[in-house]
Amino acid sequence: MEDKPGVLADITACMKEENVSIDSFLQRGHQDNGAVSVVIMTHKAPLSAVKQAIAKVAALPCVLDKPTLMRVEEV
Repeated sequence: MEDKPGVLADITACMKEENVSIDSFLQRGHQDNGAVSVVIMTHKAPLSAVKQAIAKVAALPCVLDKPTLMRVEEV
């Protein structure tokens, strides 16, 4: 994603619209093209809501690569 003001607000708005609560947010690295990678951990949420939120995030103009979903389950 682009590293510029308002990007995190846009992402969290997508999550809010689908009622998906963020547990933690990690932003690391800064590439020469101004892009950064982020990892978002959510609280428990229906998979369908998470997928809808990711689709909205993917459609944002500031997102440069396709988001990846990694499901984390309790054991």
